[in-house]
Amino acid sequence: MKTVLIVTDFSAASFNASKYGVELASVLGAQIVLFYAYKIPLIVPGSLMEIDSKEFKNAAEDRLLKEVLSLRKSDFQPIEIIAYEGDPAPSIVSYSKKYKDCLIVCGMKGSSNLLKQVFGTTAISLIKWSKVPVLVIPEFSMYSTIRNVALAYDGTFSAEDAITKWVIEIGEKSHAQFFIVTILKKVLNEVSELSYYSEKLNQDLKSLHPIYEFPRSSNIEKGLDQFIKEFKIDLLCINPHHHSLLERLFIKSETQQMIFHTHTPLLILPEVNTV
Repeated sequence: MKTVLIVTDFSAASFNASKYGVELASVLGAQIVLFYAYKIPLIVPGSLMEIDSKEFKNAAEDRLLKEVLSLRKSDFQPIEIIAYEGDPAPSIVSYSKKYKDCLIVCGMKGSSNLLKQVFGTTAISLIKWSKVPVLVIPEFSMYSTIRNVALAYDGTFSAEDAITKWVIEIGEKSHAQFFIVTILKKVLNEVSELSYYSEKLNQDLKSLHPIYEFPRSSNIEKGLDQFIKEFKIDLLCINPHHHSLLERLFIKSETQQMIFHTHTPLLILPEVNTV
C-alpha cells in the first residue's frame, strides 16, 4: 500500500501542507503518517532544570494527536503518528525508507522574497537527499480537485517505476489532464519540436494520455510560470534532470523574486541512482 508521509513542525505552513496531504491521501486511498522530528534542548551547565526525554516525546505525541483531530476527515480515518528524536531532514529521509512506496509531503514557509526563508532549509534538504518523491505545498495553496498536471521535461527523463507510479496514480485517481511541457528558448519548426517527443516517456505515462506542449520563452523559469497560469496547472512535476532548474528557482536565486510564489504545489522526483 502506498504511504503519504506528512511532515509537520506545527507551524501554520506545515498544518496547511498536512491538510493537503490528508486530502490527497484520501483520493489515492493511501496510508497516512504524520511525522514530527524533534531535538531535545541542551541543558545549560549549572542549570537545575532536567529534561526527561520520555516526557518530551510524550508531549510531542500529544501535540500530534491534537493535530490529527483537526486533520482527519472522519472519526474513523486512521492516521499514524510518529515523534522521532533527531535532526528533521535526515530523520525524515531515513524513516521514509521504511515504506515500500512513500511520498513525503512538506510545507513551504514564509512570504519573504529571500528564497531560503521561503522554501525552508528542511524542504531544501529533503529535495536534495530524499530517494522518494517530495511534494512541496506552498503556504497559501489550499487543496482543491487536481484537474491539470504538468511535467517539466527537457528531452531526457530517468525515473524508476516506483517513482513514476506516483505521477500516474495522482493523474489517474484525480482524472487530471496531463501535460508534458518543454520550454523552448527559440522558435523551432515542427520537426525540431518532435525531437523532444519521447516515445518511451509517452509509453510509461500512456494511461494519462499526455499532451506535449512547447511554449517559447528566453527564460525557462518565466516560461514555466506563464504556462502554469495559462493552463491553470494544479500540480507541477519536476523531472530529475531539472534539479539544476530547481536550484535556480528556490535555492541559489536569493536576490530575485520567487517565480512560483505561494501558489503551485511541486512534486519533486528524485534523481535515479545509476551507479
